[in-house]
Amino acid sequence: MERLSSVWSDLSGRFAAIWQNQNRQNRTVTVVGIAIVLAAVLAVGWLYFGRGPTYQTLFSNLSAEDASTVTQHLKDDKIPYRLSTDGKTVYVPEQDVSDERVAIAGSGLIKGGSTGYELFDRTNFGMTEFQENLDKTRAIEGELERTIDGLDPVDSSRVNIATPSQSLYTTSQEPTTASIAIKTKPGQSLDGDEVKGITMLVANAVDGLKPENVTIVNQDGQILLPGPGGTSDTSGSDGSPDALKMTQEQLIAKERYESALQQSIQSMLDGTLGKGRAVARVSTKMDFDANSTDSKVYAPQGTVLSQQTERESYVGSQPVRNPVIGVPGTTSNIGTYQAPADQTSNGRYNRSKSTTNYDITEQSTKHIDAPGKVLQTSVAVLVNSSAQTSAGVPILANAQTYQLTPANVQQIRNVVIAAADLNLAQGDQVSVEAIPFNPSVTSGGAPSSVTTTVLGVPLWALLAIGGVAALAVFGLLVMRVRRSRFAPTADLPSFDTSLAEELPPFEEHPILEGAPGIAAPIRSAADLTREQMIEYVTTVAQENPDSIAKLVKLWLAE
Repeated sequence: MERLSSVWSDLSGRFAAIWQNQNRQNRTVTVVGIAIVLAAVLAVGWLYFGRGPTYQTLFSNLSAEDASTVTQHLKDDKIPYRLSTDGKTVYVPEQDVSDERVAIAGSGLIKGGSTGYELFDRTNFGMTEFQENLDKTRAIEGELERTIDGLDPVDSSRVNIATPSQSLYTTSQEPTTASIAIKTKPGQSLDGDEVKGITMLVANAVDGLKPENVTIVNQDGQILLPGPGGTSDTSGSDGSPDALKMTQEQLIAKERYESALQQSIQSMLDGTLGKGRAVARVSTKMDFDANSTDSKVYAPQGTVLSQQTERESYVGSQPVRNPVIGVPGTTSNIGTYQAPADQTSNGRYNRSKSTTNYDITEQSTKHIDAPGKVLQTSVAVLVNSSAQTSAGVPILANAQTYQLTPANVQQIRNVVIAAADLNLAQGDQVSVEAIPFNPSVTSGGAPSSVTTTVLGVPLWALLAIGGVAALAVFGLLVMRVRRSRFAPTADLPSFDTSLAEELPPFEEHPILEGAPGIAAPIRSAADLTREQMIEYVTTVAQENPDSIAKLVKLWLAE
């Protein structure tokens, strides 16, 4: 025990000596490092040992009945659990998730909030036909609700099927209808294809139900109609969910066509009259209706499908038969018969028949007018009528100038009509006017204020950013130079305890012996006033200038 205490005393003394020999900076770094290590050790220990069990999701999006059944099962198994704020999600410790999920799923505790075909698991011999049909409808509704709830955007759903009584006559039979209320998840909605899928799902699951007799509404009470795409909320619309999108695309197509035609005309005018000497604008009316025309043409002469020819001929003689005479009845028929005399005659009999079947030649033509047909184009051109030099600068003395004449304006008009492919007979319009331009906004007058941009950014903004960056770099360089000036060099002394030994002890200094106004005894510098301390330091500095200089250099080095 004594040896252990001696070793501990030795180690503590060594550590104390090492600590005393360190400067303030090293002590600060040591303390901060020890604190960081202790904090890291405490954090790791809390993460691995201080926390409770990690909870994971057992079941989510449960109905109130299913959540109550699941929690009761967990209580019976003595498994800790947690519920979410809305009561639809159940959490259990991570090590119990798999076992409890399999056990609950195998026991059939979760019904999904709806009752399906499990209604018929128990046989009721006293059930009437009405009750049986009602349970069948409830089972179908429950199964459809479970299927719809499985869709990604759907939070919950409710299905109601109305099956009318069977009628003796089919003409008076009322149709089967279905109503579906869907609540979507926050931030999600059903598009037209998903609504169409739900409609076909319900219609094919119910006997006698047609898709047009299925009505779907969302949580806001808006009717959802199936469509080819886009949003399916059509309340207050014309039944076309893509109407707004189509309108935007039409406007973009119209603007692109007008811009391309305008740039073509403007470039032609700038290349001939000079830049800034003319301004062109184009406006069009376009038809975006898609028209389809079907036509059939029958040829005047058909195609022969089949031909049949019959011929019959008789050559020879045959007896000439006397015509039948006498009174009708048995009296004339029963009597003496006389053999008719043989009468012969030479005859020739010919018969010919020809049948030809023709097929009607039919030609079907389908013509579709693509949307975006230009109905009317209007072009307006303004030309600068003021006199200009050939270089495009204001008139100077002895400079060759030119000025547009009415004939030039007509020529420009003709060229614009040809360049824009205008047909004035079909309603296209063109207007070319020569007027004097304002010199302050044209290239012939005073220079206008044009903002120069680089990659879409104004030049002044780039210059300002560059100036700020240059000032920041200059400041960093100045700070670095100042730090390098005050950096410790090899000339500065290292910490040496002999500096303190060279100075006289505070209590033995002569200035304190019999000095007036100083109360005795004085054991430390804290007993001196500010004036007395200044006088004491001045006297020591005068007596030991070298030691004081080394001490000041040591402070600067630290």
